[in-house]
Amino acid sequence: MVVGEPGRRFLWHKIYLFALLEELIGVATSEKDGLMPSIQRMTTSYQKDQQKYCKIAEFENDTTGISMLISVFKNHENSSPSVVLLTGYSDDLSVNSIKRGIYLTNVYYQKKENKTIVYVKSSAYVYISTLCIGTNGGLNLSHENNLDLPSGAIEIPISWQEFSNIWELEGLLGINDTWYRRRSGSITDFNEFKKVGYMFVDKVQSLDNKPNTSSNYGFLETIAINDVTLKQTHVDFQSRFFIRVCNNGTWTDWKQIQTT
Repeated sequence: MVVGEPGRRFLWHKIYLFALLEELIGVATSEKDGLMPSIQRMTTSYQKDQQKYCKIAEFENDTTGISMLISVFKNHENSSPSVVLLTGYSDDLSVNSIKRGIYLTNVYYQKKENKTIVYVKSSAYVYISTLCIGTNGGLNLSHENNLDLPSGAIEIPISWQEFSNIWELEGLLGINDTWYRRRSGSITDFNEFKKVGYMFVDKVQSLDNKPNTSSNYGFLETIAINDVTLKQTHVDFQSRFFIRVCNNGTWTDWKQIQTT
């Protein structure tokens, strides 16, 4: 396809607009924050040599704590990737397997002056990705590939336990029952639904403390600070919106919000 002069001008205009938008929005890089903090961006590098090591992280001091996902994979094979979770402080790091896979071999750390440096050993010709879930201090996630392992580096044993269910993984990641999520099960009373999240409710007319709706179906949502301080909303299948709050254990009446 041949692009004429008007088409070329249009394409260059779009490229300029994309570059301008990127500058205005702010894209997170290894050097600067963007819409998200720099350390929370995913860092990926390519490891060629199976006999070498990849430096994946550097902590600024002994009090820095982290939670970081490490994945090792190939983009042209169907074999299983390796995914582990590195957590702890520089003096007490642990590595737990999320998915064992076949590409990750070892994880090491080195104490150097006031820094802790983390290395991984993997198969050859693989991609290594790191993603910081959380940290309380300075952390550098820039990768350096195909390095020799420094003398004095200490291996961090990998717990190759496969999680029997999603709840074990959620607990390791710090996800608990206070997180907003879809809730399953059923209720007999709207007052029973005190967990943060939302659920689909049916047979509304048979439930206690329901809003003034003739619909038998709807979506119930709860936002809670604790068991006695909550906000509930309910949207029925006729798009009517109801809201109420619980203050110190006492519920207000349902109020319908009028929409147009």
